[in-house]
Amino acid sequence: MTPTTPPTPTPRPQRGWLLASAIFALLTVFAYFTLDARVAHWVHDHRLDALMKKWVWVRKLRVIWPGHFLCTLVIAACIATLHRTGLRGALQLLLAGVITASNSILKWIAGRSRPNWKTGQPSFDFTPFRGGIKGLIFQENLAFPSGDVALAVSSAAVLGHLLPRWRLAWWLMAAVVAFQRVAENAHHVSDAFAAAALGVVAFHCARLACKLLPDSREPRGFDVIATPRS
Repeated sequence: MTPTTPPTPTPRPQRGWLLASAIFALLTVFAYFTLDARVAHWVHDHRLDALMKKWVWVRKLRVIWPGHFLCTLVIAACIATLHRTGLRGALQLLLAGVITASNSILKWIAGRSRPNWKTGQPSFDFTPFRGGIKGLIFQENLAFPSGDVALAVSSAAVLGHLLPRWRLAWWLMAAVVAFQRVAENAHHVSDAFAAAALGVVAFHCARLACKLLPDSREPRGFDVIATPRS
């Protein structure tokens, strides 16, 4: 009797991005009602926001700040040159970053102001579509969600996908960006969590877009566990 080969199981769709974005969304609501005011006051009372202002020059260097697109361009160039996915991996990183630029539209729709770092006073008021169309183009003092954090999270998600061995380092990078924005009282805690949800969704959209490219395989990065040699 000829042995039959068992059918190859159909790969299940990856839903981790959906779970992560849902968790960040729930944390956004939780932080809005419980953490935003406490953290804003604590940061100001302990003069942490004033201290962060002295270190803001690191952020203004841009090329080494993961929350700025210029840094994303540098990382993408390294991927295109050194990583086995080449231009495809770099494109995935850049596309995810471009998608997070939608945070400007979300900021305008929400119309939430930043915390007042001079007094430590948080902002809980939402003024949708503040300033009309002009307010969309010339935005001032809008906080929800954080653009820096959204970009850093999308980059961390893509890099964790391409280089899973260093996943902890990439997410630590995003955490540092989120900490700096909250510690400077430039954003509320809920602004950072909302941005994280946006970053995860941007990663998923970029990954799907790269899969649609002709003659391509989804970039998977290096193997987590090395295959033993026979």
